[in-house]
Amino acid sequence: MASESAGYYGRAWALLTKDKGWIKTILVAAIALWVPVAGILGVNGYVLEWARLTAWGVDSAPKQKNVQVGECIKSGWRAFVPTFVWVCVWGAVNYFISVLFNHLPIVELAVNVLGIFIGVAFMVNQIRVTIYQSMGAGFQPVVIANMIKADAKGFAKVAGIFTLMQLIIGIVFAIIVTVAIVPTIVSIGANAYDAYFYSYSDRMMMSHIISAITGLIPVILVVIYICCMGEVFSTMIAYTMAGLWVRQFNVP
Repeated sequence: MASESAGYYGRAWALLTKDKGWIKTILVAAIALWVPVAGILGVNGYVLEWARLTAWGVDSAPKQKNVQVGECIKSGWRAFVPTFVWVCVWGAVNYFISVLFNHLPIVELAVNVLGIFIGVAFMVNQIRVTIYQSMGAGFQPVVIANMIKADAKGFAKVAGIFTLMQLIIGIVFAIIVTVAIVPTIVSIGANAYDAYFYSYSDRMMMSHIISAITGLIPVILVVIYICCMGEVFSTMIAYTMAGLWVRQFNVP
């Protein structure tokens, strides 16, 4: 069990980059996320289908050809339904805890930390749903609890790596947004300031602001696409790490 819980990120990265052209998978999936509902379900289902193979003990890279989009959407939907139910349950529990303890900071912190582990448990639950091709498999919390009990250390390691990865990606996104968007926003504010103090006409002021906003739109779209790429990457790594953790339970 110790060997199975070692190097989750490294093993997930090795599987992701195993085949040439792996970056294209991320680029295409990031575009797919722009499609409402179907795109999100399809990408999630695609990642889950790969995670299922990983849990089965197949060391394969993400599929690049002959991807059955319809099947991916079905897998995404199948995993979404039980996850939505459990998210609602967790949300209700979170709310009542906050009210009961009157938003006590230490309790809020504990709930947030617990939420990280709950999130990884949701991923494991989705993988089980995909393995058994049944929504019913997503409503077996005792099974998930027993799995965590059997290897709490490995589960905590996956949760820790996932949290660190999300933190790093969040910092990178913040830097990108700051560098790409903030200067334009400052420029818009400066134009409004000049118009107010130097008596520029309203028409001239609006012309400057509209021009700045128009120039900002392509930048925003690029930033959103980069964020989608980061989301796809982190999702693929996270679910693969979860799949590697599930593998030790002799899924076949």
